Amino acid sequence: MYDQLRWKREMYIHWTYQDINSSVFFKPLVIIAFTILFASQSNILKQDKDFSGFIFCFGHKFVTIAFSKVIGIPENGTYLEGTDILLTCLVEGASENIIWKDVEEDIKIFVGRSKFTMKDKYQNFYISKIQGNYSLIIRDTTKSDEGLYSCNEMDTSYLAKVTIESMWNF
Repeated sequence: MYDQLRWKREMYIHWTYQDINSSVFFKPLVIIAFTILFASQSNILKQDKDFSGFIFCFGHKFVTIAFSKVIGIPENGTYLEGTDILLTCLVEGASENIIWKDVEEDIKIFVGRSKFTMKDKYQNFYISKIQGNYSLIIRDTTKSDEGLYSCNEMDTSYLAKVTIESMWNF
């Protein structure tokens, strides 16, 4: 069974002409844009000069329920400076809200697949582009990459301690 239950509210606008045989749905980005979009592009409101009647607008709220389960978690590791490392975070099901954090700095690095910080320290950090794989990739590691990182899914955190050793320890 899935570990997490996720839900989100979405708003849809439903325009219907008076005969109820013609209708169109919009999933809005900005509510104010509905009237303009509808009047200029709708297949309901024709460009007839003789148009008369009513157009009805209905707002519908939907709740989307999705399930997710983390099936691969990051592990502690010691890595050589200058190498690439992969901190695993595999998710089955809906996984839009995976958050990678630098725990010690209390900084969100990624939210989903989008980089959330522009700090120079994280310029060599990437996220996997494979479906369901939200693994954190740190390229060409340096001593400053050492620390505690977390893969967060809803209210659950999976931690990994990264230790970086110099190649030139004598």
